[in-house]
Amino acid sequence: MVCVDGVATVAHHLPDMKKLDVDFYLFSVYKMFGPHLAVMYAKRERIAAASNQNHFFHEGNIPEKLHPGGLSYESTASVAGIVDYLECVYSHHFGAQDNDLRTRLHKVYGLFQAQESSLMGRVIDYICGRQDIRLIGRDSSDSSKRAATFSVTVAGRKPAEVAAQLWDRGICVGHGHFYGYRCVEALGIDPAQGVLRFSMVHYNTLDEVDKLTTALDAIA
Repeated sequence: MVCVDGVATVAHHLPDMKKLDVDFYLFSVYKMFGPHLAVMYAKRERIAAASNQNHFFHEGNIPEKLHPGGLSYESTASVAGIVDYLECVYSHHFGAQDNDLRTRLHKVYGLFQAQESSLMGRVIDYICGRQDIRLIGRDSSDSSKRAATFSVTVAGRKPAEVAAQLWDRGICVGHGHFYGYRCVEALGIDPAQGVLRFSMVHYNTLDEVDKLTTALDAIA
């Protein structure tokens, strides 16, 4: 069986479950601009074979059998707002009305990827010009090869120190191993220090990228 963690991609790429043909696909809804909930897609035969996690009278009921407790109804209701937002983006940019939701979402995600590619290009050009900054991952702005989430290390600097100085300049970044402990360790990086990470999505701008790079020049 194949289980895919899509948490880092759903805000950037529209998943196609039929094409992926995986048994399970999971992601956090807050990564898609929604509440702090999670979603699990599974092939029906896999859910049918799963043990009941709920009351005995839910045996065989899908998806109740996998809900050991009640959901947060307020949060669950707000999930619909994600599609409302994506539909608003579609209406703003496209005059024609496509009949099916997936076609509309495909076009919206195309806009997201075009914007993010331009942001990634600016970031990667900057990093490639800094001999003291190590980029973890591909040095490509092709949205089919990576997302606009960057993990870097700065020679001679602790990620936490750089992050704190960026925070002081109004720039939101993170630091640490981000639950990729073994990956960070395998890359020769001390997991206790981790990496500096900054992320962008479609509503970020090139001006914001320039603000980040200018700040990095000033502090590192």
